[in-house]
Amino acid sequence: MNPRFHKKWAPSLRRAAALAAATALLVGMVQAATTLGYTLRQDSIELSATATLTHGQSTGTAAGGGQQTENILTYAPDSTVRPVVAFGSTLYGRSDANYVAQYLAGRNLTPVAAVNGGFFSMSTGVPMDLVLTEGILRSSGDNLAVGFRADGSTILGDPQLQVQVLFPTGRSGVANYNKTVTKGNGLVVYSRDFDSKTKNTLSSYNVVLDTDSATLAPGQTVTGTVTAVVPDTASCDIPAGDMVVSMATESDYQYTLTNDLGGLKVGDTVQISCTVDSAWSDVVYALGCDEPLVLNGQAQTSYVLNTANKRAARTAVGVKADGTLVLYTVDGAQSGYSAGITLPELAQRMVELGCVTALNLDGGGSTTYVAQYPGSTAMTTINKPSDGSLRRCANFIFLVKDTQPAGEAVNLHLYPWDGVVLAGGRLAMTVKATDSRYTATTLPELVSYSATGGVIDAGGIFTAGSEDATATVTATGGNAYGTRTIRVITSPSSIAVENESTGKAVTSISVAAGQSLDLTAAAKLYNYTVTAQDDCYQWTVTDGLGVIDGNGKFTAAELTSAASGTITCTAGDTSASIAVTVAPLPPEGSVLEGLEPGFTAFSSGAGLTLSVNSSLSYVRYGSGSLRAAYDLSQADAAASSKAQVTAQLQATLPAKADHVGLWIYGDNSGNSFSLRFTDGANVSSLWVTQLNFTGWKYVTAAIPAGATAISGLAVTAGDQSTTATGTIYVDQMVATSGELEDTTPPSLTATVSGTTLTVSASDSGSGVTSVTVSIDGTSSVVPLSGGQATVSLPTDGQAHQVRITAADRFGNLNSQTVSQSGTLNNPFSDLDGHWSTDFVAYCNRQGILSGSTGADGKMIYRPDDSMTRQEFTVALIRFLGVDSSQYADTTLPFADSGSIAAWAMNDMKAAYTLGLVTGSSSGGQLLANPTSTITRQEAMTILGRTQPMGYGLDPLTAFPDGGQVGGWAKDYIAAMVTRGIISGSNGKLDPNGTVTRAQVAKMLYNLY
Repeated sequence: MNPRFHKKWAPSLRRAAALAAATALLVGMVQAATTLGYTLRQDSIELSATATLTHGQSTGTAAGGGQQTENILTYAPDSTVRPVVAFGSTLYGRSDANYVAQYLAGRNLTPVAAVNGGFFSMSTGVPMDLVLTEGILRSSGDNLAVGFRADGSTILGDPQLQVQVLFPTGRSGVANYNKTVTKGNGLVVYSRDFDSKTKNTLSSYNVVLDTDSATLAPGQTVTGTVTAVVPDTASCDIPAGDMVVSMATESDYQYTLTNDLGGLKVGDTVQISCTVDSAWSDVVYALGCDEPLVLNGQAQTSYVLNTANKRAARTAVGVKADGTLVLYTVDGAQSGYSAGITLPELAQRMVELGCVTALNLDGGGSTTYVAQYPGSTAMTTINKPSDGSLRRCANFIFLVKDTQPAGEAVNLHLYPWDGVVLAGGRLAMTVKATDSRYTATTLPELVSYSATGGVIDAGGIFTAGSEDATATVTATGGNAYGTRTIRVITSPSSIAVENESTGKAVTSISVAAGQSLDLTAAAKLYNYTVTAQDDCYQWTVTDGLGVIDGNGKFTAAELTSAASGTITCTAGDTSASIAVTVAPLPPEGSVLEGLEPGFTAFSSGAGLTLSVNSSLSYVRYGSGSLRAAYDLSQADAAASSKAQVTAQLQATLPAKADHVGLWIYGDNSGNSFSLRFTDGANVSSLWVTQLNFTGWKYVTAAIPAGATAISGLAVTAGDQSTTATGTIYVDQMVATSGELEDTTPPSLTATVSGTTLTVSASDSGSGVTSVTVSIDGTSSVVPLSGGQATVSLPTDGQAHQVRITAADRFGNLNSQTVSQSGTLNNPFSDLDGHWSTDFVAYCNRQGILSGSTGADGKMIYRPDDSMTRQEFTVALIRFLGVDSSQYADTTLPFADSGSIAAWAMNDMKAAYTLGLVTGSSSGGQLLANPTSTITRQEAMTILGRTQPMGYGLDPLTAFPDGGQVGGWAKDYIAAMVTRGIISGSNGKLDPNGTVTRAQVAKMLYNLY
């Protein structure tokens, strides 16, 4: 919903006639210039016999901010499909297009396609302009409108709608109908179409009428008898079947309030009438629009909308001279995909599309295009909303048809409908069937295929030819037939080389001598994904570095010294090169001690206290580290020339090891850290590093000759140090043959086929030590054979989340989550069509998220509500499987502990004890803020604290607001971005934004 100004526009415009059926086409590269620049691609699909959807991309103009992506639906009236206006069950409130589609389906209407409608209040969802459905006035308006007749024909213009209230005195007043009361809008009439209450925020004078009709239609006069007067009330009940007339208590029209509405008493009779221009008398659906874009075939140039000259997503409705209806959207605010356009550009574009009249609809985040592809029974989002998901709007324009039983298959529809294939590439075609009304029906038992521009096998796999072509695939079965065009290209617009195990693009790789790495390529034709397999490209590598096969698998040569060069991937005239470095095989390494919780092979000494730490703020790898708190004032002065404190730590050294490496979290004290070694009889101390740093640092030390074990550690006073006390942390102690540091996680791939999981893991650094497979949170270690393993998955037919984690000898971690498809029941009535349905349903099944009972007795989840800190904590503890009753005796340090709800108390205590919830300081007090809304970065950080350390840290530079992430949250969020747990919203992290219940469900789902 964009802010706008109302204005009465031109008189009624010309009535539309019928249009012949549209045909599907694929437009080749690059076409004539339009307002949006040169047309790069256009793909069309028939949604019905007379409705065609065209998806197009253009270069954008020099001043236009880059590429533009549009969707155009053209419709000619017919007896099967017709346009309607729809908004759900009440005017108050908002719904997304999928919800309204389901609402229509419940009224025996099958949705074909839809765009968003007019402007509305974001807070209430009340439309700003006219809404007419089924011949009944639902909401008034005085702007230009689009109307639809029963035969599907369209009219655009000024309906000159007027609602009047006739009082017993003979005076009458113009009224608004089903609008929010303001001081300036005078009389407002309400029916139950609005809601069960008037829901105003201003104190109002309300008169309740027992009317002879529950609704009002153009040309109708409703008579009502006053049954109640309700003064000084903002939200007045609207009895079923009755109407209410309201005015603001402090209305600008005090005479009308005092003498007309205020003069009514119980028993008085009032009449309410509705009139429209005669040209609109047979209109059964109508929607108020915004300013005119095109009048008499001329693009308008002057606008009052305050965003008229800004680039944004737009929606428009137009009609051609022959009566063809045009529903148009262009996406916006998405650089590289669609920049959006101004209203003058939108007007010019509608002229180019042949419109003689066109009106502006709501745009920006409201811009919506959904459609039901032929053969499908579900709606698909066609555009790419700038909000990142479908916005809940006030109303929509739908194309619908009466729901009828499916007939015999007449049409076959091949998918994808916008396929682009690289020469030699293989594209799997899917075929669906519809009857003569384009209703999904049973596919004929035998379907055969034929193709030009390539070949297609009996299973529907199309293999492209070797030249640029517009290929055609045809399917035939019984009396049904269908065809689809496919673009075959030899040169894509771009190629990206990817690491096949991670699926991420790479610009450089480093491979150890003799090791292999599978590469793959991803080609684009502008913003369209090009279907291709690795053998469609030509792969070359600099001589001497190794070999690369026709599928992109690179094997490094057995080199004794480092070498570098390039790998190039080519298709036609397009190529991409990446830098490659071949390094000698690294020395071997093994973990001496991970210093995880449960480690006990240590004892404190005088002045040096050792303990296992589990606060992830001081953990480099895994879930624990060794905390060493020292006090040099307790040192034995006779034992060393400098103050030194020692403690014991036992770790046996492998026979081939000649170096020890470990991570130290320094305190910048300037003191020194040493390791103590033993050969079984004697103990020697070896200086490792000066503690002149803060944070983690990897240090190495050569093992003394003859040493068989580490026996302890020491802290010694530094020459320049003035600090005698401090705390350091030690983590991930390793023994190596040769000096070695490894911070690169293992490579990992996992795929699911039916009930079989296949895992591949490799590490070119220190080697893979373990692979763990977790199914719905239950973990087990699986052995690798040749770097691979297969795991049997559940056979219960249910959906499952499977997380695979690989660790190397240095503690570096990599994980991947795959889904096993299956049944997943959704118990919540308010999730139908919501993007989070599967996430919430899964978490509910796992017992970590629950809902509440709605007013209708059905379970609801409230997916778009924000989540409080205590609600989030309860979900977190359930996710972790912690028995919070064991923490009932814990005393919380928070000054506002009394605000914690009884149902959340034990979970808050558990989370505090486990270091997950630490509170925040304010005014000298430590607060839990249990009922406050939790921010996105707070939620991400708390979740991050439940995960082991050792994952790679994403730099967050891909997010424009990455710099807004708090220092206390950055590492946790960076690790979860690396793992794909967090992907941002609309290209941003929005760290300080609130997190919704739906978003929390997705985060928890991704962690399984």
